[in-house]
Amino acid sequence: MYKEMFNYQKLDLQILKLKKENKETPYTKVMADAISAVKVLQEKTEKLGQDAEKQIENFNKLTASLESIQNEIEKLEQELDIPSEEIEKKVKDYSNQLNRIQSNITILKANIDKINKMFEDAKHKVFEAKNKHKQAKAKQDEIMGESEAKINALKQEMEAMEKNLDKALLKKYKDCKADNILPVYVMLTQNNACGGCMQELATNELNKLKQDKTLVCEHCRRIIIDRE
Repeated sequence: MYKEMFNYQKLDLQILKLKKENKETPYTKVMADAISAVKVLQEKTEKLGQDAEKQIENFNKLTASLESIQNEIEKLEQELDIPSEEIEKKVKDYSNQLNRIQSNITILKANIDKINKMFEDAKHKVFEAKNKHKQAKAKQDEIMGESEAKINALKQEMEAMEKNLDKALLKKYKDCKADNILPVYVMLTQNNACGGCMQELATNELNKLKQDKTLVCEHCRRIIIDRE
């Protein structure tokens, strides 16, 4: 009676193992790393875009200031009634401002070029990460397909076995499995311990097991089967 139940459980454990292996392939790690990399790079490109907008805004302001000063110089050159000393002073002041603005514009251009390069590098890395994810997913899908075929075959075998299993034992099994207890049925060890959690049974528990042939472990809630 219990032998058939253990054989049934063995198939279920094989299914559990296959599902676990599906989640822990080298390709699942590559996919997870690629998704993580894309997320980081997307955040980086978003920040680069914001930085570029600020730099361009500052560049436009400096360009406007440059044009304004150049216009002032042109007007100054047309003013004939202003003393030459005053003109010379203003021209010198405007010239200094122009130099500062042109210097800042040069720096801004360099910053914008740097941001553009970083943006292109980030785009290239995103493309590489997505390509790695695509290739890994294709391999993972192939593994999943093969594994799913094995799982379906095991499920069909279990369904066929259920017809000949003790209904009460099968119900207990399914109830425990629904509570995430698997394996459900375990043998009493040679050291008189639960075959699931390896906790040694007390004398009164052993006596009850000998009498009833089964015992629910108070530690892991698995159903212990007597060896005899």
